[in-house]
Amino acid sequence: MKRILMSLGLLIAAMLGGVLLPMSSDCAAADICSDPSMPEDMKAAAGCNDFGANKKTAVPIALNIINVVLSFVGIIAVGVIVYGGIIYTTSTGDSSKIHKAKNTILYGLVGLVVAIMAFAIVAFVNSSVLSK
Repeated sequence: MKRILMSLGLLIAAMLGGVLLPMSSDCAAADICSDPSMPEDMKAAAGCNDFGANKKTAVPIALNIINVVLSFVGIIAVGVIVYGGIIYTTSTGDSSKIHKAKNTILYGLVGLVVAIMAFAIVAFVNSSVLSK
C-alpha cells in the first residue's frame, strides 16, 4: 500500500509539473512583447499579436484562470480513474469491490470528458467570439 501511495504521489507531482511549468514561459513572452527594441516580426513569432497579449483587461486573466482550473479538474479525473483501477486490481474477486471500481472508473471518465468539453468550449469562445 505504501508503494501504491508513493507511485500515486509521484504521478500527481509529474502531472502538476506538466501543468505548471509551461505557465512560467508566459513571463518571458510578456517581456518580449513589451520590449520596444524588439522587431515586429520577432514579436509576431513570439505570439505577441494574440488576443490579450498586451491588453490590460480581465479577459486574458479570466481565460488563464479557467484553463488552470480545467487542467486541475482533468488531473483529478485521471487520478480518480487510476484510483478505480487500483481498487479493481486489488478487489480479489469481491463483487462489491469490482462494482465500486467500475463505477469509480466510469465517473472518472465522465469527469474527464466534461473537463475536455469545457476546455474545448472555452477555446472556441475565446477564438471565435472574444477575438473579434
